[in-house]
Amino acid sequence: MLYGQNGASDGFDFYQFQVDGTGATLAKRYSNLFTYFDFGFYYNRSNGLMYGVNGEVVDPQTGTLVGRFNLASFQFWPLCLPDLEQDVVFFLGPASWENYGPPHYILQAFDTKTYRQLGTLELPQVTGDAKNLVRWGNAGLAFNTVSDNVWATDKPGVYLIDGDFVNPHKTPDVTAGTILKTIPRLTSISPVSALVGSGAQTLTIRGTGFQPSATAYWNNNAQSTTYISDTQVQASIPPTNLSAEGTSSITVNNSSTAVAFTPQAFRVVGAGSTAIRLNLGSYDIAWDSKSAKLYAAVWSADGAYPNAVVAVDPNTGNVGPSRIGIPDPDLLRVSSDGTYVYTAQRHANTMTRLDLPGLDNPLTWPLGADAFWGPMFALDFETAPGSPNTVAVTTGDRGTEPESLGGVAIYDNDIQRTNKLCADCTNQFGVINLFDDLAWGSDDTTLYSSIIDDWGYRDDFYTMGVNTSGVDLVSRFEKFTKSYNSYIHYDSASGLIYVDDGRIFDPVTGNTVGNLGSSGYVVPDSSLGKIFVLGQTAAQSGTADYTVLSFDKGSLSQVGSITIKNLVGVPAKIVRWGASGLAIATVNNVAPIGELYIINDASFVSSASPAGIGARTVGPVRLSWTVPQRRDRASKPASRSQGMPLR
Repeated sequence: MLYGQNGASDGFDFYQFQVDGTGATLAKRYSNLFTYFDFGFYYNRSNGLMYGVNGEVVDPQTGTLVGRFNLASFQFWPLCLPDLEQDVVFFLGPASWENYGPPHYILQAFDTKTYRQLGTLELPQVTGDAKNLVRWGNAGLAFNTVSDNVWATDKPGVYLIDGDFVNPHKTPDVTAGTILKTIPRLTSISPVSALVGSGAQTLTIRGTGFQPSATAYWNNNAQSTTYISDTQVQASIPPTNLSAEGTSSITVNNSSTAVAFTPQAFRVVGAGSTAIRLNLGSYDIAWDSKSAKLYAAVWSADGAYPNAVVAVDPNTGNVGPSRIGIPDPDLLRVSSDGTYVYTAQRHANTMTRLDLPGLDNPLTWPLGADAFWGPMFALDFETAPGSPNTVAVTTGDRGTEPESLGGVAIYDNDIQRTNKLCADCTNQFGVINLFDDLAWGSDDTTLYSSIIDDWGYRDDFYTMGVNTSGVDLVSRFEKFTKSYNSYIHYDSASGLIYVDDGRIFDPVTGNTVGNLGSSGYVVPDSSLGKIFVLGQTAAQSGTADYTVLSFDKGSLSQVGSITIKNLVGVPAKIVRWGASGLAIATVNNVAPIGELYIINDASFVSSASPAGIGARTVGPVRLSWTVPQRRDRASKPASRSQGMPLR
C-alpha cells in the first residue's frame, strides 16, 4: 500500500494506492483530510495511523480524522516522527515567539494513545532550519538544519540527542555532551486560594519536568523556591502578594528562557466567598442527578486532565473518576436516565459514549465525510428524552462558511438511522438547509434547530419529525433573527424555546412571546420557576467580572443577581445542578487555561421568588465577551523529565 497527498489549497486530497507488479493503482481518495499546505505526513506501522506535521492523526483505511496533538507551543508546523518502539510521537520545531522570546527550537514528546504531552526539551544551541528527524541507537534522535530560513545568521548543522527523554527504558549510547533543560508542565497547586490579607503561604506545585534549578513565579515575579523532586516544588508566597483580591498566574521554569506549560491560577478572595473553584479547562459540562456528579469535557491544554472526560463532586470539588484518551472533547451531554455520557471531539470527526458512573466501556463511531468538503464534525448534538441510546447530531465542515453543511442524523448506539436531513441541498420550502444547534421537544419524536453561524445567509428555525426511520423536515420559520452564537433551549413544562439572546419563542406558532431584556447564556428551570442568565453588565464589559441574573419564569421579572469576580478565562457553559447549584465552565487560549466555578447558594438559586418585584436590581447583562470557538480547524514516568546530552 502506498499513500500520497495533494498539499495545495485546491483540495488537500489524500490518496491510497494499491501497488503490485504492474505498478500503482488508485484505490481510495479522501478530500480535505489533512488541512495544511505542502507539508509531510508519517505512517506509524505499529498502529496503522498517519501523523501530520500539524498534529492531525488520520486512519488512512477509513479516512477518519481520529485526533490531533496540541502543537500550540510551536511557531510553525514542526517535524514529526512516530517512534515504532514506543507509543510516542516526537515533534521538533521553532518555539512560539510570544511564549519564549527569541526564536529557538524545542522538542516535544506525546503519548499516541492519550494525546497527552509527555515532556518538552529546550534546544537553545540549534541554528538553521530543521529538515530531517530520525531515530538512532537505543535512545537517540538526530536532525540536520540548513540555512534557508528568515534568520540570515543561521548556520547549518547536524545535531544528536541521546538520553531518557527519547526513551526512558533504554541505556543511552553516549553520555557526553551538553545537558539540556526540560520545560516543566504544571498539573496542580495547593492551596488554590487564600483570603485577602492572609499571612505568608507555602504553595505546593506539582507537575513534571522540574529540575534542581527550578524557580517558581507569581505573575512573572520570581519567588523563593524549594526543589523537592522532579514532580514537586514549593514556593514561599509573601503577604504582600495577598493584599488585594485578584487572580495570579503561577509558573515554574528551569532556566531563564522558558516558563512552564499550563500555568495554574491562584486566587486571592474576599471574606464570605463560598464558591468552589477548580483549575480545570473545559468547553462543556453537564449535570447527572443520578450519580450526583458534574461531568466536564477537558481539552488538551489542561495541566492535570488533558484530553479527558472527568467527573466532579460539586459539593466537595473532588475530581474522579476520569476517562483519558479522548482528544479535545468539546461537546458533552448526559442521557436523560443517567446511563451514559456522550462527547464529540474538537479535532476528530467522531463521537464517543461512556457508561456512567464509571466512565467505562467507550463506544466510538465516525460521523462521516463529504465527498468534496471532507470530514464532517459535530456542530451540536443532543441525547433523546427517554431514549438513552439515541442522539441527534448536526454536522458540518470547519473549513467552510457557513460550516453547517453536514445535515442532521439520528444515531442509535453507533448506528445511523436511514433517513438523514441533508444540508446544502434544497428542501420542500425551496431553500437550502442549514442546521447548527439542536434541541429535542418534549419527547423523542420532535426536534428543533436554528442557524448559529449564518454569516449573512439566513436565520431560519426548523421543526423536524423523528421516527424509527430517521428524521424529516416538518416546518420552517423565516427571520428567526438572533444574535451570533445564541443557542436555543427547549423547556418541556411550557413548550417554549428560550434563546440566549433573551427572547422566548413559541415553536408551534413561530411567534416571540416574551423577552428577558438581557442576553448571555440562558438556563430555564421549570422546577424552580426561574430563568438564569449569565452575562456582563455594561460596567463589566472587557473585565473578568460577570453577573448571573435570575428571572421569575411567569412574570419575567428580575428577582435576583450575584456577581462573579475575577473569573479565569471566558465562560463556555453554565448549568444547574442539585437543589441550589450553578456551575460555570471557562476556557482560556492563554494561560491559565480556565476553571470550573461551582456555586451552591440556596438564597439565590432555589429560594422562592419574592412577590411583587417588577423592577430590575442589576443589569441588564449582555454576552459581551468573545465566545470560545469550539469548531476551529486548530502522567508519564518521572524519568522522562530529566535532561539529556545534545551532541
